[in-house]
Amino acid sequence: VYFDRSTERLAESKILNQPGRNLKWLFIGESGSGSPSHLDTMNTSAWLWCACGRKEWRCLHGGDHGLIPSKERAVGHLPNLFDPDPQMFPWLRQGRLYWGVQEPGDIVFTPSCAFHAVRNVEFTISVTHNYVDATNIA
Repeated sequence: VYFDRSTERLAESKILNQPGRNLKWLFIGESGSGSPSHLDTMNTSAWLWCACGRKEWRCLHGGDHGLIPSKERAVGHLPNLFDPDPQMFPWLRQGRLYWGVQEPGDIVFTPSCAFHAVRNVEFTISVTHNYVDATNIA
């Protein structure tokens, strides 16, 4: 498996739902589609390769993960990073927010605990792989 950083023991772990097999996706989307603001499953890191099209990213620095109140994380009440509302989510004022555009052939790395959202600027095909390794096991 290309780009697989997990050891075989982690990749095949039944406790972690075999992340080496189950955390790989092919995304095909129209302009305007994407992933709403979220934290990746099981505290994983990820890479995403854009085969064609362009994606717009919004990210909160992974080191600012602690700013998100645990109650909001638990119920999925998270701000829209494409239209952030600091009145409703005052902790956003303290966070380091980043944005960028991913072009065809680019790979974006999302570290563990990085709150992010992605929107397709145009028709897009991409491949992603989340993984568990020593950097994201607490």
